[in-house]
Parts: sequence; structure tokens; C-alpha cells
Amino acid sequence: MGDGPDKVRSSHFVRAHGLNVGFAGFRQRADLPRLYAAGDVFVFPSLGDTYGLVVDEAMAAGLPIISTTAVGEIRERVVDGVNGYLVPSNDPGELAEAMRRLASDPALRSRMGARSAEMIAPYTPDRWAAEFESAVEAILSSHRRGSPS
Repeated sequence: MGDGPDKVRSSHFVRAHGLNVGFAGFRQRADLPRLYAAGDVFVFPSLGDTYGLVVDEAMAAGLPIISTTAVGEIRERVVDGVNGYLVPSNDPGELAEAMRRLASDPALRSRMGARSAEMIAPYTPDRWAAEFESAVEAILSSHRRGSPS
């Protein structure tokens, strides 16, 4: 979690419910691999995000994911019950329950984390670049066909 206005309230909630959650605050890119490696679960309680690249990073680090459904196409990356859990963004109780479920079951965390790593592995920067290049070529080809010679 960053250093936003809800950090204090969230910290109190975590302590009150006996959860082992760290609040790292904003970090530079070079710090991220070490932080992901130190985690057991990645929780992305977003109220709205178009993509959430941090989910890909956490999956690549082999973490199970808990995310709200308010993240763009999150259902394409997180399969509920397979590599994590999806919860409504307006239901903190369901978010807490998903966190409790993973906190209390190391074998489940391990299975889901391994599945996250498998699912994200094909999505490399080279693949993204090739897909972008293909999309640009398709657009240019379409434009050429549609314009007068």
C-alpha cells in the first residue's frame, strides 16, 4: 500500500483482525523484486484501475493474487479460485475473508502462486512488442486499403 490517507485506518484494521500485513509505502522499481519475494500474497484492493501492471509483476514473482473486480480486464489474469480471488470493490468483508483464507492455508498459497507464475510466463516484453508491431501493421494495412491510390 502506498502512503495515502487510508494507511492509518488500514493499519488499525489489520492489527484488529490479527492479519500479518506489511505496508511498504511507495517504492522505487529497483526495490520491487525484493518486496515481492518477501510476500506471501499480493492484495490489490483497487477502487478502479484500467490495468494494474503490479498484478503482472506479483504473478511473475509467484504470488497468489487477491484483487477487486474494479480493475479493467482483471478476469483475464486472475481466475477466481485458481491463482487467487476476485472480490467486489465495495465489499471489505469479502476482501478480508479472501485474505484470511490465504493467510491460513500455506498449501493453497503455494498452489495459487505457482499457477500465477505459469499463467503470466508467456507474457514477455518481446511478446508484447511483437503484438504491438502486429497491431500497428494491421492498422497501417487497413488504412492503405481504404485510401485512394
